[in-house]
Parts: sequence; C-alpha cells; structure tokens
Amino acid sequence: MLDSRNRLPLGGDHQRTEHIVHIAEGVDMIVTNESKSVWSTEAVRPNHALEYWCQAVGQAMYGVDISSKDKHFYGKLEQSYLGPALVSRLTTGEQKVIWAPGSPADSNVAYFDLFLPLSGSATFAQIYHEGRLDEGDCIILDRRKPFQIANDEMRGVHLAIPCNWLDVWIPDSKTVVGRPIRGSIGWGKVLTTLLAQIAATPPGDRQNLGSVMAEHFAALLSLAVTEQHHIDPIDANDLYSRVMRSLRNMAFDPEFSPEKLAFSLGVSKRYLHHLFAKQSTSFGRELLEVRLEKAYSLLVDTSFSRLSIGDIASRCGFLDQAHFAKRFKERYLQTASAVRR
Repeated sequence: MLDSRNRLPLGGDHQRTEHIVHIAEGVDMIVTNESKSVWSTEAVRPNHALEYWCQAVGQAMYGVDISSKDKHFYGKLEQSYLGPALVSRLTTGEQKVIWAPGSPADSNVAYFDLFLPLSGSATFAQIYHEGRLDEGDCIILDRRKPFQIANDEMRGVHLAIPCNWLDVWIPDSKTVVGRPIRGSIGWGKVLTTLLAQIAATPPGDRQNLGSVMAEHFAALLSLAVTEQHHIDPIDANDLYSRVMRSLRNMAFDPEFSPEKLAFSLGVSKRYLHHLFAKQSTSFGRELLEVRLEKAYSLLVDTSFSRLSIGDIASRCGFLDQAHFAKRFKERYLQTASAVRR
C-alpha cells in the first residue's frame, strides 16, 4: 500500500495540517500532524462496501488494485504517524492487493512496505520472492518494484517506511526484502509484539510516541533481521558517516536544524546529539565548518567573482553577515574580502 499524504480521501474522518521537510537534493517529504485518519465500510451499504473500498481506499488513496470474492466484504483502515513511518491498522475481509510502480499515486520518495497479520494469514509475492505469513510474521516489500499480497479475513498492521530512513539502520536494506521475519522466535517475537502494541494504541497517543518509539522499532527490526537472516548490524561509525553525508547535503538551508536532520534520518534529536558527542563534536560545530568550507571555496573560485560576499554567505546558509564575517575570520585568520583578493 501507498501512504496517503499526496492523495485526497474520498471518505472517512480526516483532520490534518501539512508542512514540507527537505530531506536531500530533489527529495521533499510532506509531514502532517494528523490527529485522526479513519476509512471504513461501516457507513456504506453492504452491497457497495467492496466498491467503496476498491475505489476510495484502493484506487483514489493508494493507487493499488484490490479485488475480493467475499460477498460480505468489510474493511477498516486507521492511520497515524510514528516518526517518519506511516502506520496503518487494518481490519479486512478476504482481499488481494496488487501494486505496480509508476501509478498516479506514486510519489518521489521511495518506500518499503512492512505487512504484519495480527490475526489470520497472508501470502505475498515480489519478483523472485513469494511465501506465506502466519499470524505474527511480517514481511518487507520494496515499493519500487511490483508486488502483490493477499489475505484471508485479517486484522493486521502496515507500515510505509522511507527507504533512506531504513538505510540508516540496516546496512543493505534491499537484503531484507521478501524474507519473512518470523514472529514466534527471538527478536522477531519482540518486534511483532511492539508493532501489535503500537497498533493497539489510539492514533492520537500513537503520534505522541514520536521518533523515539520509531527508533526502538528500527533497532528491533535490525536485531530481528540480523538474528534470522544473518545480516550484519550497522556500525556506529558508519551511522555517523551517514549523518555527516546528510548534514553536508542539507547544510545550506538557512532554516536547517537538528530537528530536520534527525527527522531525515529517522532518529530522535537526543540520539543525534549523542552521535556527535561520541565523536567529540556537535551539530553546531560541524554545520559551521561545512558552511565555512563552502564559502571559502566560492570566494576563491573566479567563476563566482560576480557574487558579493553577502550573496556567498547567504548561499552557504548564513542569514547574518556580521556573524559570517566573525566566524570566517576566526576559522581562516583573515577576512573574506582578503581571501577573495
């Protein structure tokens, strides 16, 4: 399933506001403070329930094809955010869902989809992977490729997970695609128990869990795939390298902040500061260094000679020219104008 942030619902109780967060070059994410999102066939006449579900939820909202042989089909979908992931609690009759990339509902942000049947069972297929999910098992599928998932009467959980967020926690996230995580053993059991508890939490309270709980989920997912599929956990130094790559990509936004960086990586602000502290540095220090290095390179580059020093400072994320001048001289022991000469 696709998340519905770029679609208009054709029913249900839906209250939200939106703002755009820049994640990386050419990639923006729409973030909402949605208080409640519920779509249900309960208010639809029984003979129109499947039609409503297929059109309003399947086509208009998600861009997937849904079919069912259930003459008494019913469905209910309840959504809210957990950090950067969109959590959907599902209750449906028998159905088959087919997703094909490039549909009108597709977005410019790549996602993985996690499916977990809490009761009932499901089957899945994507490229060379296919199999069965029993109650408590979960699967991750890659939205960039076609897949299908079918379930009997089921109560379950679906998470839409940004690929760049999962990449922070699992070194090669593609290796987990199509490989079931069994919920009856080890860390897989702890993971699915957590997801079941998140799904059971009322939507408003679920959103209040925020990125801290999302961080716990990601850590448990990493432990589960490491244990069951023998995938090496991500190294802390590698994680810091990813933090710095993201910081360099986003540093020249004047409104850039620890909150934006933490959100783009799917970690809490507290954990982000912890990563910098382990390297004996800070977010502010590294951000200033990246901006000053960029300013220096533009000042000595003759192709930018037509830009004023103020314009260069602005391009590098400095809103206050006096602050830029002071910091530049402290860093390079000469003024910006002297460097340009």
